[in-house]
Amino acid sequence: MARLWWLALLLLCAGGLQAQDEVRARFIHLAADHGALDIYINGELALANIEYASASSFVRIPASQTALSATPAGLAPTAFDGEIALNTDATILLAGAPPFQTAPADLSRLDFPIARLQVVNALSDGAAFDLVADDGAILAEDLASGDSSPFMELDAARLDLALKTSDAGETLLEFPLGLPAGALSTVVVHGDAASPQFIHAIAAADQGEGDGGIRFLHAGQGAAPLDINVDGALVVPGLAFAAPTPHLAIPAGARQLSLSLAGTKLLSADLEVKAGQMQTVMALGSPAALTIESYADDLPIPDAAGAVLSLVNAMPNGSVQLARLDNGAVFQPNIGFAELGGPVEVWSGPASLALSLDIDGEEGEIAGPGLYIFGGSHYLLVVLEGNAFTPPRALVMEAYRERQIQSIFPGHPMRPASAAEPPETESATETETPPETDQPAEFRPRSPYGIVILDPGGRLHMRQYPSAQALSLGLIPPEARLIVLGRRGPSSFDEGEESDMPIDLSEYTEDPALVLDLTEDLEARETWLFASYLTPDGGLLNGWVNAHYLRLYSRHGNYQRRASLPLTPQNQPGGAHGTAMQPPELAESISARVYRLEAGAMLNLRAGNHAQSEVLAQLPQGALLKLAGFDADEDWAYVEHPEADKLRRGWVSAAYIQVLLKGEPALLASLRALDDTALPVISGSVPGEVRSLVDVADEPPASPTALPGISGEVALNPGAKLHLRAAPRADALSLELIPAGAMVAIDGVTEDGQWLRARYAEKDGWVAAHYLRLLLRGRLYNRDYVRSLLNVYDALGVLTLDRRAPG
Repeated sequence: MARLWWLALLLLCAGGLQAQDEVRARFIHLAADHGALDIYINGELALANIEYASASSFVRIPASQTALSATPAGLAPTAFDGEIALNTDATILLAGAPPFQTAPADLSRLDFPIARLQVVNALSDGAAFDLVADDGAILAEDLASGDSSPFMELDAARLDLALKTSDAGETLLEFPLGLPAGALSTVVVHGDAASPQFIHAIAAADQGEGDGGIRFLHAGQGAAPLDINVDGALVVPGLAFAAPTPHLAIPAGARQLSLSLAGTKLLSADLEVKAGQMQTVMALGSPAALTIESYADDLPIPDAAGAVLSLVNAMPNGSVQLARLDNGAVFQPNIGFAELGGPVEVWSGPASLALSLDIDGEEGEIAGPGLYIFGGSHYLLVVLEGNAFTPPRALVMEAYRERQIQSIFPGHPMRPASAAEPPETESATETETPPETDQPAEFRPRSPYGIVILDPGGRLHMRQYPSAQALSLGLIPPEARLIVLGRRGPSSFDEGEESDMPIDLSEYTEDPALVLDLTEDLEARETWLFASYLTPDGGLLNGWVNAHYLRLYSRHGNYQRRASLPLTPQNQPGGAHGTAMQPPELAESISARVYRLEAGAMLNLRAGNHAQSEVLAQLPQGALLKLAGFDADEDWAYVEHPEADKLRRGWVSAAYIQVLLKGEPALLASLRALDDTALPVISGSVPGEVRSLVDVADEPPASPTALPGISGEVALNPGAKLHLRAAPRADALSLELIPAGAMVAIDGVTEDGQWLRARYAEKDGWVAAHYLRLLLRGRLYNRDYVRSLLNVYDALGVLTLDRRAPG
């Protein structure tokens, strides 16, 4: 494969050298033997999927030594690496030969309605040429290979141009060119003199304080190219179907917009241009019935790592029944002609669009374009009508002035990400010595990634926060690939924001990597990573995993140092998006505790959700309850309280209970955001009751193999197994492997609650408590209550409290 020669930079532009921190550069892909390219600037993805013979947007880069690299789109192999030092705005040509070229880029403001033109000679055979307009005006004379013409400021117009040899005046190429007002038009002539080609790259010039940005789009299928006029002045000549302009600077105020064809005005409309704001103005409809509509492009972006998408239906005879991105974003259904759907918030990264359309009563689905969503932008998707030769399609337009470099990948959070803390006690089938796993050749992401290293059948918990005590969002299988977005860092809050985490991570305030040198790395078991898992059903799971169970690779497939990963604030919660994958039994881990009572007071457990209903029991301060849900107003909670030989169910005032997650205080809103079925709304007509536990035990058991007394059901995915260990620690001898769904008898718990003393297959040992559902007489009860009935052992497995002993 021939080496990719390209990368262009320019050190001079009209106005000379500039002393500044950043410059703007765009890339034009001229390497005919290469497909689409991704551009990395100082290691960060800045531009994605630049097709051959197309120009990128401008991107801001440091005005100093800057590392550039490019890869075939979506792949890791580097096609080019190099360093440049830009001191001024530039166009960078990515060419086959000569190796690289540069051209100045003048984006300074233009008076309305003036256009700016520049011509660049990128012919590979070194030929010079003249560029001549049909009126005889010479726009470029004897322009040598590698050179660019001076900038020319002209009225917006349609030009008919001829490319001629400088020596003999032979015509090499004739082509039309439309110069839009308020933009820099760069004409790049490339190929060779025998078969020259040209690229017309348009970039909006800077706006002044009194300007607004207007992007024009011709979305009327079948209509000829249209001239766009503002206040009688030509702004865009010959705007073709589905070829949007950039956001052109137009003076703010009430303007008269008109569309014309061959000098004949077709229709006009009032246009309100607002200073500093951007909008898209579209011509919609059929050739016989065009209309003009305007759509705002200045939508609030939730986060630099997130984006906002809107969708316009430009099909006069159809509706968009459903539009969905594979990253989970879904627009509202049934978007009619000229209607705007959205906005919806999405994460940065690659995505593809699926559309379900109804056209003249016939329904069908089409696949939309693949796109790469960059953070901090607004994307406008326009569904265009098809014709006899082409089906309907979606046009993707991004609203930006210039690209800001950001490190992004699918699932990057909408707010700062979070981080980690000590590893989980054990994942039943996690290996004692993680096996070597080869890097998969087909998996080449744009950021560091990890491969889950577990025994076959094992599962790794992805957690909401960086703690083994945090909620499990889902179970990840061995060999799964996770995109690693960062490692645990101190919490980060916006001004006035307070922590809403259901667990306490306050002990982590400083980055442990600060004391390491480059030859050292963070301990894997003590390092938590924020990662993304692309689920088998096409969704996304973001969350925290312990680094001990991942083999890490850099985005190039090499060893990845944990300490070199970027920090992610530990208060960034994980979550599921567009996937049916559910957390393992969240409801089982939720309970409540009576609190806020005055000394000597008791909390009434009532038969109904009002203060006049019958009192079934009185509960003391600190009593543990199983929490089933709340009434519609969340003033009353429906709870269970087993005591002695009675099971009492009923209503208590929500003001006097504290919601617990795994025994720790938790916010109701946080739990419902993770699983809105965990604490459902319970009708006030559901009565309380007092029942004998003997009667309850006679009811059908939760599992047909449930054991009498206190037992546990192994809560793992089918096929996984749980270690029965000789001592309450993860490195103790494994006595037996207990399959998922099996029942074990339980008679003890360690002081820290992490291990349960169990009997299975006539063997006594210890199992990790997190992987069991606890049952009392065959029914599921609050874990804390059941644990309170068990004997207590210390970390060595020595009995410290015998609850069966007299007194």
